[in-house]
Amino acid sequence: MASPERSPRSDLFISYASRDRERVAAIVARVESAGVRCWFDRDRIDGGTAWAERIVRGIRGSRLLLLACSGASMRSRAVRQEVQLAWKYGLPYLPILLEPTEFPEQLEFFLEGTQYVEVLDHPEGVWAGSLMRALEAAGLAAA
Repeated sequence: MASPERSPRSDLFISYASRDRERVAAIVARVESAGVRCWFDRDRIDGGTAWAERIVRGIRGSRLLLLACSGASMRSRAVRQEVQLAWKYGLPYLPILLEPTEFPEQLEFFLEGTQYVEVLDHPEGVWAGSLMRALEAAGLAAA
């Protein structure tokens, strides 16, 4: 039997493609070290659970959606659906660029006018300050 979802309220819902999991996990670790509570599927969906239901609850219970942008995430049906759900529930977006990325029209609609943080291939010391300032501006962390 699956265990109930742990701490249903989060500050930041993490939307990403599974191909980028290792890289995104390092970013999540950095953000969580600043006291930001993240909804990261690796930690929130146990085996045997109805994952779609958990994702919807995770988005509804978060204050901001962090969108890890890569070619893989822009092709992901799940990522597109998470962005649409964030729109439905009024969550603001914080896109971070993991690599130079073309936004498909469906996502371009939702992200137009939103400033992104360039992670790219930069070391943490380059992108972490920008990310933490963006989170602080959203009321989630001290820079």
